[in-house]
Amino acid sequence: MTRYDDWDLFGLLFYSVLLVVLVVAPLLIPRKPRTDVLPAADRSATTEGTQRWSDAYVEHWAQRYLDNGLSIRGVTLMQFLANPRRYDNGDQSLDPLPLLGAQRRVQRRLLMAELGIEHLPQRNGVPFEALKHHRHPRTAAAHFVRRARA
Repeated sequence: MTRYDDWDLFGLLFYSVLLVVLVVAPLLIPRKPRTDVLPAADRSATTEGTQRWSDAYVEHWAQRYLDNGLSIRGVTLMQFLANPRRYDNGDQSLDPLPLLGAQRRVQRRLLMAELGIEHLPQRNGVPFEALKHHRHPRTAAAHFVRRARA
């Protein structure tokens, strides 16, 4: 028969309690349906984390998504469909759109001219100042010769 010392029994007890707390107890607690994610009547919850919408719902809100140009503003269609009232705030035409690539380059060039750094070389569009140093000059005393081992 195998003898267990006190630490083996303590470890066995500890891990069995941990197993019950982390694995078995959450399965016994009933879950309430999340009503904050499903405000509309024509949406229904399916499995954990996924949603199912009717075709009419998707077509209606997808058209609003395209009309408002939310893809340009960085909002995905799934984010919009999950809560369309959050993004559908009426007149978004007054909100500034992100700059295009050519506009960003012009803005960077104007900013560099304003700061007086347009003469500096650039790496990936970022100005940098080249270092102005040279290697320390070697003298006769700086030439080391490896000695032969005795």
